[in-house]
Amino acid sequence: MLTKKFAFINNQTFVPWGGSEVLWYETALLLRKAGHEVFVYFPKWEVKSRQAIELEKAGCQITYYNFNRGLKEKILSGVSFLKKDTLSQKSSWLKKIRPDLLVLTNLAPRGREWMQAAYNNHVKYVSISQLADELLWHSAEDLGNTAFLYKNAARIYMLSEENRIAVQKQLATSLENVEIIYNPFNVDINKPFAYPPLADGNFNLACVARLGIEHKRQDILLEIMSDQKWKNRNVFLNIYGKGFHETSLKNLSQYYGLQKIAFKGHVEDVSSVWDTNHAFVLPSMYEGVSLAMQEALISYRTSIVSKVGGVSSLIKDNVTGFVSPAATTALFDEALERAWARREEWSQIGRLAGEHIRSIIPPDPVGSFADQIKLLV
Repeated sequence: MLTKKFAFINNQTFVPWGGSEVLWYETALLLRKAGHEVFVYFPKWEVKSRQAIELEKAGCQITYYNFNRGLKEKILSGVSFLKKDTLSQKSSWLKKIRPDLLVLTNLAPRGREWMQAAYNNHVKYVSISQLADELLWHSAEDLGNTAFLYKNAARIYMLSEENRIAVQKQLATSLENVEIIYNPFNVDINKPFAYPPLADGNFNLACVARLGIEHKRQDILLEIMSDQKWKNRNVFLNIYGKGFHETSLKNLSQYYGLQKIAFKGHVEDVSSVWDTNHAFVLPSMYEGVSLAMQEALISYRTSIVSKVGGVSSLIKDNVTGFVSPAATTALFDEALERAWARREEWSQIGRLAGEHIRSIIPPDPVGSFADQIKLLV
C-alpha cells in the first residue's frame, strides 16, 4: 500500500466539539490506523478536547491555532473569529506538509480561504459541507471567486440534495462535483426494534440538539407547550444538550409555567435517550441532516421536525414521521397536532421510519467516506 498524506482542517470555533466534526475525526483515525500520514489543523481551546488527545495518541500530527472568541453575540451569529490566520499562514502550513489531499470541513459557503490557499499551492482539496445556511450570502467581490473555488474542488461533499440546491443558488452556478455523504451515528444500527412503555402515563418527547435558539429553535417548542391544550395532555418534553442558550430556555420554561419538562444536559450514551422517549422533536431553522434525528430514526422513533436539509429524503410526511413546512410556532404546532392525533401509532410509525432509513444510509459511513477520498489520491 502506498502511504499518502491527508490534511484535515477543523474550522469549528463555535463550540469545542460538535456533531459536524465526527466524520472527519473518525476518518482521520481510520486513515492513520491504515498507515497513512495524517495532519490536522485544530483550534486551541483552554482545555484540550478528548478528540484532540485521541488524534495525538494515534500519531496524527496536530497544529493548534489560536482564535479570538469575540463578543458572545457575534459568536452566536455564527461568525468565526480567527486571530489573523491569514492566507499566507495557511499557504505556509500547506507548503510545509505538502498533503496529497486537503479535507476541509465548513459551513457552506464558508471555507473560501483554505480553498484559495490549496488552489494557489496546487494541493488537491475537498470540502465537507455539513449544512447550508440560506441566510449566508457572499459579497459581490467574493462571489465569483468562491464559485470558481467550489467548482475546482476535487469533490464537494454534502449531506443532502437540498443543501446542494441551496449552495448552487447562493453561488449562482451549477456544481457537478457534489456527492452526498452521511455522518456516522452513535447508536447500534443492528439493534432490534424496541419501544418503551409510557412513563407515568406520559408520552415522552425528546428534543436532542445543541441549545442554540438561533439554529435549533427550541423556543418554538416551549411556546407551543405553553398552550393550555398541551399542558392538559399527557405529554412530557425532555430537552437534551448544552449550549449558550441554556439559561434563556430554562427561564422561558419558567415564564411559560411549564411543569412537564426536564433539561437533561449532554448525554454520552445516545441509546439511553431512546430507552425512555417515544418521539423526536426538532424545529430547526436550517440543517444538513440532523445527526440526532438520524439516530432517532435508526432507533425506530417517530420524528416531528421542520422541513430543512435532507428531511424530505429521510422522512415521508404522515407515513414515517411528521414534517412542518417551516420552523414557525403555528406550522410546527400543526405538525405536532397531526402526530398527537396518531400517538397510539407511534410504535408502528417508528418501525417504518427505522426500516426506511436503513434502506438509505450505509452501515459504515466512515469507512465509505474514507474509501471515497482514498480514490482521489
